[in-house]
Amino acid sequence: MDINKDIVTHVFQKADFGEIIENLIKEAQLKNYRIVKIVNVDNIKEKAALVDKLSIGFQHYKIIEMCNLINCNEVVSSDLRAGVFMPVRLVVYQPKNENTIYISYLKPTAFAALFQPRAMMKVAKQLEMDLDDVAKAADF
Repeated sequence: MDINKDIVTHVFQKADFGEIIENLIKEAQLKNYRIVKIVNVDNIKEKAALVDKLSIGFQHYKIIEMCNLINCNEVVSSDLRAGVFMPVRLVVYQPKNENTIYISYLKPTAFAALFQPRAMMKVAKQLEMDLDDVAKAADF
């Protein structure tokens, strides 16, 4: 894997972080993805006793896990080990002292390339298109 080639990042200038998250979730649901979990890494700032001891490089940081059970079934059925990459994850973050918001994710075709079945690559290409659509729709 090549981190500069296999991780996609969408950049949004002067957007509202909360709206980006809302729009992303709505678009994912429209594409029949279920939001499995949202990890609120930025909640670390609420731990007052820790904040003084930690260097925090972001204003906002969320890890969004989402899954379309039909696609997931196809991926893991082609190689049961592929579940280590499921559900798919997007990170939505805003660096400290910046107005720019980023959405990044690992290309599903990058992890599918680790496995041989062509069936998995077909599903991975669809997942990749879906993730791209979801990320682009986050700032409409």
